[in-house]
Amino acid sequence: METTSGTTDGGSAAGDDRLVHDPDRDRYELLRGASVLAVLAYADEPIPGGGFVRDLRSTIVDPDHGGEGLGSRLVRFALDDVRAHGGKVVATCWFAAGWIARHEDYADLLAPQDPAR
Repeated sequence: METTSGTTDGGSAAGDDRLVHDPDRDRYELLRGASVLAVLAYADEPIPGGGFVRDLRSTIVDPDHGGEGLGSRLVRFALDDVRAHGGKVVATCWFAAGWIARHEDYADLLAPQDPAR
């Protein structure tokens, strides 16, 4: 991953997909050329004493590109970014929650449940 104004990843074997973190818009994007094909929106909560919990709220994939694994690539990219920055996650998005449940190697990123939620 490379860091510029956000985090980005070179992408697919075809070389034309880019995974981008846009912190100014609180979202991750999968871009193909100039088109946004998938978005993962989030909101951050600071943790007292340092760190953050990123609530993965909504994953949206262009319906013309469903079934291509774009949502999975985007969730993995977001989780790798959170891990690299020492954060934790809560997945209120059903897609992200299911993805994490199927990939135990990311379970350590889950924030302890807050009864107030």
